[in-house]
Amino acid sequence: MKGKKPVANLMIDASLIGRICDYADLKKKDHVLEIGAGTGNLSLELAKRAGHVYAVEKDARLFGVLCERLKGVGNVEPVCGDALKIALPEFDKVVSNMPYSISRKAVELLLKSNYGLAVLVFQKEFAEKLVAMPGRENYRFISALAQSSSDNELLEEIAPEAFSPMPPVLSAVARMRQRRVLEAGYVAFLHRVFDHRNKRIGGLFRGMDAGPYRDKRGFELSADELFSAYELVS
Repeated sequence: MKGKKPVANLMIDASLIGRICDYADLKKKDHVLEIGAGTGNLSLELAKRAGHVYAVEKDARLFGVLCERLKGVGNVEPVCGDALKIALPEFDKVVSNMPYSISRKAVELLLKSNYGLAVLVFQKEFAEKLVAMPGRENYRFISALAQSSSDNELLEEIAPEAFSPMPPVLSAVARMRQRRVLEAGYVAFLHRVFDHRNKRIGGLFRGMDAGPYRDKRGFELSADELFSAYELVS
């Protein structure tokens, strides 16, 4: 139905929640950002292991439930707002079961931030893009962006039964270990080469010496090669 809000698929599998926290190797010194906290199932487990948790939830109805469940939990700070638009607090790890509809925008936002390590739940198809190899059909802008910034791995596949209501797709847990924060110019470069997927680097940046990459298309190049091409044309 037009205008209908997307359904929040809340994670209800306690064993899965525990493993996700294990993957993040949480310590009492850690400040954790959770995007899409829902009703707090993951937030409560994060609170047991981390020093401080920022639990961000956009939906006002869910946020009310979240605040009620977090009463008396002193190291979780509920934040009502859109994580893509609000000023985010300082954090060093991200652990989230975020809405799948914002996956790409959220990852792009995180990769321009200084976060260290992220353990995130995505639709499996999206998660596979984070580790896709150059030349493959699913090697896209987000693949190159993520691989330019982080070491990425898929940790496990998640069946629909781990959520309520059950999503109509398979999900997956991905871990991203940040190597560097990406500068805006490089992100814009990646947008350009992947928005014009079938154009060669030399044709996109006429008048600039793209060196050995002039006859290559963006999707044919690894993250390291793309960064080298960016340095040449910029």
